[in-house]
Amino acid sequence: MKFLAWLYEKSTKRKAPRGLQESGILMLIWKTVRKYLNVSVIPFIPINCFRIWLYRLVGFHIGRHVFIGMQCYLDDFQPAHLIIEDHVTISYRVTVACHGPRMKDRKLVLREGCYIGTNVTLLGGTEIGPYATVGACALVTRSVPALTTVIGVPAKPIPVCRTPWGADDDRLEELKKRFLEKPTPTETESD
Repeated sequence: MKFLAWLYEKSTKRKAPRGLQESGILMLIWKTVRKYLNVSVIPFIPINCFRIWLYRLVGFHIGRHVFIGMQCYLDDFQPAHLIIEDHVTISYRVTVACHGPRMKDRKLVLREGCYIGTNVTLLGGTEIGPYATVGACALVTRSVPALTTVIGVPAKPIPVCRTPWGADDDRLEELKKRFLEKPTPTETESD
């Protein structure tokens, strides 16, 4: 039994919470430092490359060429549950929640080239598809398909007649083939 769990049980005459049973003193100190960095330091650093470096140091999986705006809150309860792929843009004041009192810890995946607007709330258990756009102030409770634009509370897809964020006109057909069309089975697969 861990020392802190034993001390808690002796002083309160109740069973220690799971966090005390599984963590040692050093891990509890690191979690406190990680929380302080994630909430009070990193979101207010004005240079993006330093913010990304510190988010990676805290434990988030962040790809290359990613922009994360200032004043964002990335859920640091389990940093490995947030996966950000390459060329993703996360605007300012975005909130990412991958756990809560009534939901189990769930992953959130931001796929290649997606754009998250200002003041968006992303809930765990969802996936933002490649080159999808989430409009400002949206609440994302369900996964967003590739090359789709969603807005509102809760976020719902809207029809758009423009090129998706991060994709130029020349690449649009290539992206549609890559992400929207289902591959046809070959003759060897059907045998």
